[in-house]
Amino acid sequence: MRTVNIRILHTSDIHGCLFPFDFLHGKEATGSLSRAYNYIKSRRKTFGRNLLLIDSGDILQGQPTFYLSNFINTEKPNLAASVYNYMQYDCVTIGNHDIETGHLVYDKFNKELDSPLLAANIICTRTGKPYFKPYTIIEREGVRIAIIGMTTPTVPYWLNEELWQGMRFLSIEKCTREYVEIVKDKENADIIIGLFHTGWKGGLALEEYEENAVRHIAESIEGIDAIFFGHDHRLFCDTIMDRNGHKVLCINPASDAHYIGEAEITVVLEDNTSANNHVIISKEIHGKLTSMKGIEPDERIISDFNHDFSTTKHYMDQSFGSTGKTTRTRDCFFGNAPLTDFIHHIQMEVCEADVSFSAPLCFDEVFPKGPFRTKDIFNLYKYENQIYALLMTGEEIVRYLETSYDLWIDTMLSAEDHIMKIQTYEYEGQEYTFFKNLAFNFDTAAGIIYTVDVTQTKGRRINILSMSDGTPFSLNAKYKVAMHSYRGNGGTEFLTRGAGIPHEELRNRTVFRSPHNMRYYIQKEFENHGDMYLKADNNWHFIPTGWTEEAIRRDRNVLFPERMDKDCLTVLE
Repeated sequence: MRTVNIRILHTSDIHGCLFPFDFLHGKEATGSLSRAYNYIKSRRKTFGRNLLLIDSGDILQGQPTFYLSNFINTEKPNLAASVYNYMQYDCVTIGNHDIETGHLVYDKFNKELDSPLLAANIICTRTGKPYFKPYTIIEREGVRIAIIGMTTPTVPYWLNEELWQGMRFLSIEKCTREYVEIVKDKENADIIIGLFHTGWKGGLALEEYEENAVRHIAESIEGIDAIFFGHDHRLFCDTIMDRNGHKVLCINPASDAHYIGEAEITVVLEDNTSANNHVIISKEIHGKLTSMKGIEPDERIISDFNHDFSTTKHYMDQSFGSTGKTTRTRDCFFGNAPLTDFIHHIQMEVCEADVSFSAPLCFDEVFPKGPFRTKDIFNLYKYENQIYALLMTGEEIVRYLETSYDLWIDTMLSAEDHIMKIQTYEYEGQEYTFFKNLAFNFDTAAGIIYTVDVTQTKGRRINILSMSDGTPFSLNAKYKVAMHSYRGNGGTEFLTRGAGIPHEELRNRTVFRSPHNMRYYIQKEFENHGDMYLKADNNWHFIPTGWTEEAIRRDRNVLFPERMDKDCLTVLE
């Protein structure tokens, strides 16, 4: 008998965080692949080839460093592929935000990546076979490790079909069952690992599949030894029992390399040299999450990619105009605010819409009076969303807004109640208070004048008084409604479960898709007007004001104390 020790290090949802520098705010950043790489190198010194490095997706989108490589400096090798090759990843699963970059980007990334890019449940419609490699086999000291990749199948409910054209997405559960049997029977795998870009549970649930499936798979599918996952940005490390009492390690290191997931696998086997095979006597798998806090960035990786650092910093410091006053995203939660209405204005102008939906995409960002730079555009609008316009009835608009406001507004039964839905979390020994739900889903509307009655429950809060020009608003009339592409494709189900529009109707309802993303139009707005004074339209407010004004003051102080730690927000969101 002999014992083989294998160590697996896992990253997920890196979102372009290569350098220990926050390009959006011009300061040192926590997390980052540069810190993780320092730790990875130290573990490689201990475990050598028996250390495997894996990643479960959402790599390409999120930071300007990779954005430049993806969309501007495209003649050069894809930077994300170069970095992952440099760090010697053994395999990677593609994430939904990687697919959001479009075929030209992720196909190039796949071609230039030295390690396999996995996703067994994404099928090429032309061939009927997996578009990416479904699994990979890694052998160490005779132990065969099968790593099966899966991606959340709800991509078509979020992204324009042009971004995933030629693909079909299957249930993770169905595909996992199939490939567990394949790697057992055809590949003689000793260890079976899931490398999944899907969260623990919850999210979008459809008849044919679900967005976050890890818990269900760990409990119901026999034969998996560990699932390394991501997508929901939530730290997780626990051992689950499947239906037959078999242990399944499940581990998620959250996002931006603030943590690394780590698994120690000990296999005891007996070799049969005459038959050229072996028998597994026992295997143990233990996991932990390792914080990168206090880990110094690796100087060599920073030096070797210094040109990309300098190029990104120069790009982010470019100025396109200026603003006449300081504005804050925090104001968007408590009523009309200049930044939200600025986005509304652009959306309505680009597609000549009657109504606009938009939400603040940041929890708490400040844009000082003065020059407005590229980094401010990235801070204001973090995603590569296009602008869509859909035809909606007045009644659907009301139901949409009822769904949105219900995510962030509580029902006040007295003047002393909270107006916001808030919750206290513990993070590294300290308590922080945030919204119960994600703030980038708090849509407001422009083009109409309306009130939000916080003494009422969902379905009775929104009262649309008229169009913004004073003309009547009708529940039966059809309006051209602007929104970002994630929402327009069905993201967060505001249009489907909220407004009541079947998902299959959304494409026919869409009458406009912008050729560029929203950042392009923000930049053009500043270039065309130079100095701008952003102001609120004051087209909606909470009622009754006798209650809401004081409640807003109280909840603002609770949500935005001066001690707020933005690094904590990054991990929790």
